[in-house]
Amino acid sequence: MNAYLLECVAFFDEVRGKVPAMDLADARSLLDHGEPAEGISILAWVLVQEGVAVTDEMAAKVRRLTSELIDPQDLPAAFRH
Repeated sequence: MNAYLLECVAFFDEVRGKVPAMDLADARSLLDHGEPAEGISILAWVLVQEGVAVTDEMAAKVRRLTSELIDPQDLPAAFRH
């Protein structure tokens, strides 16, 4: 597994327990099918919907993992620059 995918998996592990298991599984399915940035984007939206406090570090990680793959405007405001 390349470094990018390992970092995506680490983010999934980081938010496990903060988001519903079904949402995590849906996002993980995207990662497993070659669309990890889409999975990260979904998790960002779920984190906001669940009222999870978004740290600067978490927001920066999502921006880095979705950079050039997801339009920043398609992320929740808490994850934009």
